[in-house]
Amino acid sequence: MVDMLTPPKKCPLCDGQAIAVLSKFSVWQVDCIRCGKYCITLQAQVNLRTSNAAIRSELHLLSGLARERCELAESDEDLLRIQTDTIESFQKLAPSTEAERITRFLQLAANRAKRHSSSEVRVNRLTDYFMAFTRDGDEFWRFLLDLENRSLIRRTIAASAGLYQFTLTISGREYLEKRSARESGSFPNKEAKTLEQLLAEDEGSCVERKASLRWDYKLDNVNPDLEKAIAKAVAGFLNIRQGGYLLIGIGDDGSCLGLDKDYATFKSRPNWDGFQQHLMNTLGKCLGNACLTSVHPRRETKDGREICVVTVELGSGPTFLIDRKSSRKRFYVRSGNTTKELDGNELIEYTREMWPRK
Repeated sequence: MVDMLTPPKKCPLCDGQAIAVLSKFSVWQVDCIRCGKYCITLQAQVNLRTSNAAIRSELHLLSGLARERCELAESDEDLLRIQTDTIESFQKLAPSTEAERITRFLQLAANRAKRHSSSEVRVNRLTDYFMAFTRDGDEFWRFLLDLENRSLIRRTIAASAGLYQFTLTISGREYLEKRSARESGSFPNKEAKTLEQLLAEDEGSCVERKASLRWDYKLDNVNPDLEKAIAKAVAGFLNIRQGGYLLIGIGDDGSCLGLDKDYATFKSRPNWDGFQQHLMNTLGKCLGNACLTSVHPRRETKDGREICVVTVELGSGPTFLIDRKSSRKRFYVRSGNTTKELDGNELIEYTREMWPRK
C-alpha cells in the first residue's frame, strides 16, 4: 500500500530523481529533470508499478508527452495529468512515425529558442532525450546527428560534456512549415499508405520495390551499384508532383526478403539504426542533403521480417543524381513503372513547370 501523504522519492515514469508536492488530494505534481513537470494520481502510480511489461517498456512515450507538454505549458494548468484510465490513451498520442517525431522535436526546439529570444537551442543528451521520445542519451545523440545529416539543424559549437547547441536551418524551418501545412489539410499529398496497401499494388508511377539497399542476391555480396539504383529511384519520386513510395526488402515478385542481409553488412550497427543512417547518408551523397527533408524512411514488419518503406514527397526544387564516375548531374522522373532521364530542352521546360520562380 502506497502512503498518499508520502511524496514519491523517484519519478514514477523514469525512476530518476524528482521533487514531488501534493497539489490536490491524491494528486502529486512531479518535477523531474528528464520528464519535466507533470501531475499524476496516486492510483496511476500504483498502476504503473504493477502494469505489464509491454506498458513498462513504452513508458518513454509517456515521459516524452510529459516533457513535450511541460516545454509548451504556459502555466501549471497546462501540464500533463496522468490518471489510471488515461495511461494507454496518452501513449497513443505519442508520435507513431519518424517524420512525426522529427516534426515535434523541431517544434519544441523552435519554441525553446523563441522563449529564450535566441536563434540557438541547447540540449543535453543526459536530461533532454525525452524531448525526442527517445529512450536514452545515446539514442538521442544518434537522432541529433541524423537531423544534422539531413540538414535540418546546424551545430553551432563543438559538442562537450553531453551538450549539443544548434540552430534550425532554412531546410528545418521549411520542413516544419510543410508538415504544418499537411496537418492543416493544405498539403497536396495524401496520408502515407500502409505496407499492406502498398504490397497490394503493382509497381507503377508511385510505387517501386527493391530487394535490398546494398546486398546483391545474385552475386551473394555487397554491390555499390544497388545503392545508386536506390538513389535513382528516390530522385525520380522527388521530381514528380505526387511523390511516391520505395519498398526495400521486397522482391520484384512481391516476396518478402527482409533487411537481414543488409543489416549484416553494417559491422558496428547491424540493425535498423545502422541501415537508416547508411540509407540517408547514401542519399545525401548522391542527391544532396537538401532533399532529405522530403524523404521519410520507416520500418515495417511482414511475415516476421523487417521492411523499409520510404515515403518520398515532391522536393522543394529539382533534384539531380550525381554520377560519381563522370561527376555529371542527371535528372530523373518517375514515369509509369520506370524511372527515366530528362535533359536538354525537355529538362528546362519540365523544371520551369514544376518549380516556377516566385
